[in-house]
Amino acid sequence: MENDFFIIPAERRRRWSPRDFLQAFPAVVEQAVLRRYGLKGISILRGRLFRKERKVTLREIGEQFGVSREWIRFSERQILRMFALIFFSDHYVTAKFRLTPEFVLPLRQLKASLDANKQEKFTVRDWKRYLKRTWRVTNRDLNVAETLVLQILDYRPRLSETRHLRTTLKENGKRLKRRC
Repeated sequence: MENDFFIIPAERRRRWSPRDFLQAFPAVVEQAVLRRYGLKGISILRGRLFRKERKVTLREIGEQFGVSREWIRFSERQILRMFALIFFSDHYVTAKFRLTPEFVLPLRQLKASLDANKQEKFTVRDWKRYLKRTWRVTNRDLNVAETLVLQILDYRPRLSETRHLRTTLKENGKRLKRRC
């Protein structure tokens, strides 16, 4: 029986450096999402998962395809879950593609390094420092891939102490006004 899946990236290498991985990652992910989820998946990927700021709303994407924003939210989670399972468990579920083992290695090594570090939450600044130190990459290298990598790793940014303090002070001020 012939395989019904294709291998990505098409370029075979013995080793992918973190910089090469980050450069190829967006195109590889787009190929995989297009194969598995079609144009709706590509819209979710480009409009939400690749963007750090000014993300397209769930409603806007839903209206574009005539589906609910909840369907879009569900699909977004499915895309992230699919990549997490593939990158960290080699579990391809119903995917019609396979990633080369060499390609997934940099992200697996990063996850192992983060797990060994045992720091559950990072500020955005901490994350960038850690990634630069671990992978020896620049902000420019991170570019589009950073947001999706963070989401696949299930990254949750930690509020910095000063921001947390400002929020607390603001909330306390509101409570005081209500009392008066």
